[in-house]
Formats: sequence, C-alpha cells, structure tokens
Amino acid sequence: MAVEFAKINGCRVIGFARSKSHLDVAKKVGADNVIEYSSNQGEFLSSLKKEEGLLDSAIVFAPSESVTDAAINSVKKGGTIVLATFGNIPSFDVTQEKTVRGTLIGSRKDMADVVRIAAENDLKVIYKTFPLEQANQVLMQLKQSKIEARAVLIP
Repeated sequence: MAVEFAKINGCRVIGFARSKSHLDVAKKVGADNVIEYSSNQGEFLSSLKKEEGLLDSAIVFAPSESVTDAAINSVKKGGTIVLATFGNIPSFDVTQEKTVRGTLIGSRKDMADVVRIAAENDLKVIYKTFPLEQANQVLMQLKQSKIEARAVLIP
C-alpha cells in the first residue's frame, strides 16, 4: 500500500526487494520501476545510481541493519529515510545531512484515514486469507516470501 499511497501523492516510486515475486507485486500496484536488492551494497548502489540516481527518500520495511544502511546510502543529501520496522541504524554520518525518522502503524484515526483514502482511490490490496489455526505456518510462509503480499488470518 505504500507504493499506492506514494503514487496518490504524485511520487515516482522505485520498489526494491530480494525476491522477484515482491518486485512483481510492487509493479502490479504501480511502482514506476523495480530493482532487485543485493546484499552486496556496492553492487546494489551502483545498479541504483545507473538506473535511477540517488533517491529523494526511502522507506524501510525490512528488519535488517544492512537494508537500513543501504537505504541511508541510497538517499541524496537532504533526503529522508523512514524506518517502518524495528532495528538498529548501523552507521550514520551526520555530515551526510539526511533525516532518519521512525514510524508506527498509527492511531485509530490514522487507520480510518487509510481506509477512507483506499476507498476513494480504489487501491488494490493484495492479500490471501488463512484460517487462524494456520498462523504459525503462515508466518513461516511470509518469512520465506511464499505469500504474494499480505496474509489475513480468519477465526
């Protein structure tokens, strides 16, 4: 949904992921470009700079210090990095003049706004439902990127 919300606000969106299926989801919901993430940061940043240049901002959803570090290094001077996950910031040089922010899921009012905006803009929410009893298996499938986007547990 982050891709769609950014597009509603007129942003050009580049999706990054390690798996082709996640990149396909980003394209499906409107990403302008997708780039495969490489744990070799030099290789990843080189590919990014070649295809897109440095970014104005980045949002990190992966709870990984290396991903956070790559996001910080992929944003140009004056840009913003939003951490939407728990984790440490491995290294941050204040002379880079970037802003690093954290975010929480949001309040009830924030969620009501999300639902309203989604309805007004006909957002595509990609999900698959599972019985609550399968919660442990579903979490494992999510960890292994075997579920396309969201998993919804139904009692």
